[in-house]
Amino acid sequence: MKYLSLIIVFLFFFLISGSTWAGKGISFGGFMSLDLVDYQKQQGRVDEFNSGIGVLDLKVYGDYDKFSSKVKLDLDDSKINEAYNIFEEVTATYHHSNKVKVTAGKGVVPFHSLHWGVLQNCYIDSGSLLGASNSWRDLDNNVVTIVKYGNKEMGHISSFTYYGKSKEIDFDSHGEPRRNSYGEVQYEVKKTFSSKIQRGLAYKLDFFPLNSLELSVAATHYHHDYNPRDSFAFDFGGVYKKSAMEIWFEFIHGFTSSFEGASRYAALKVYESLGEGGFEYFLKNDLSLLFNTGVVFVNQVNFDGSEDRIDNYKVDLGLGIYLSKESLITVGALGELQKKNDGGAQLEDRRIVELASKLSFWF
Repeated sequence: MKYLSLIIVFLFFFLISGSTWAGKGISFGGFMSLDLVDYQKQQGRVDEFNSGIGVLDLKVYGDYDKFSSKVKLDLDDSKINEAYNIFEEVTATYHHSNKVKVTAGKGVVPFHSLHWGVLQNCYIDSGSLLGASNSWRDLDNNVVTIVKYGNKEMGHISSFTYYGKSKEIDFDSHGEPRRNSYGEVQYEVKKTFSSKIQRGLAYKLDFFPLNSLELSVAATHYHHDYNPRDSFAFDFGGVYKKSAMEIWFEFIHGFTSSFEGASRYAALKVYESLGEGGFEYFLKNDLSLLFNTGVVFVNQVNFDGSEDRIDNYKVDLGLGIYLSKESLITVGALGELQKKNDGGAQLEDRRIVELASKLSFWF
């Protein structure tokens, strides 16, 4: 309840004092997505009609001299009763020059290029109605130290990151991980991370060969003392923008290793490859055609030596109706297919179709 009270007070001051704070270098922003109408038809299940809040984020920015800060509250998906969990990002940045800046705090590791889909998030951002099994998703909620060098005028930006997960193992008084009745390890969200147990390194290069083209390559390596092997991933993505067209794509290949009981779906080894791409084409100033598609291929080796293969395929298309620069109604359809081979046995394919209308609003 104390965190809920904090949010209410925070929003109250935001509404009554926003303009005053803006004059002192503090500004507010955010994003909200509402499911106006959402119909889902899945094989073997009762059809569903849904509506409600899809995404609700609130951001606070501060600027003073050579320093800037950012606080992002995840109001739709976080567990308010867990300490620090609602703060998806809390970072401070020192701007040494227009070429060099250093960021520290809790935030996102620069790795993915990450683009929004049409009705659902992309696979990289957990956008799967059937539950894709890819491990290398958006690297948020990490404790980070980031050094960036370069800018668009130079034609490139290099990001070097040292990071660790803010959600760490909860140990008992004997130094053993706490487990629930299913044998799964329990975690707690912390302000810091212990480099004795876990540590990650990442590098991302954004480069701009044309004014209308942005490309990126990235690599990351993550070590955890409890995992049998270290995890790693590589990423390549890009965005091409013209006045009436935007095209995006991203490819990822990665490996993940977990210890037994790390989670309900933990596996000894997970090899994954992912591809995603799409476009937005403006038919008129306030009307666009949207398309996004993605595939995920996962090979998983379980602790008993059995192997699973889980493949997901998704197509997402629709129309974007711009009410203003800050508000958009999306009307469209999505289809997703999952194929699974469980320990050598081919399971029945799973399919789902979604028809929806969604309102997105940036403020």
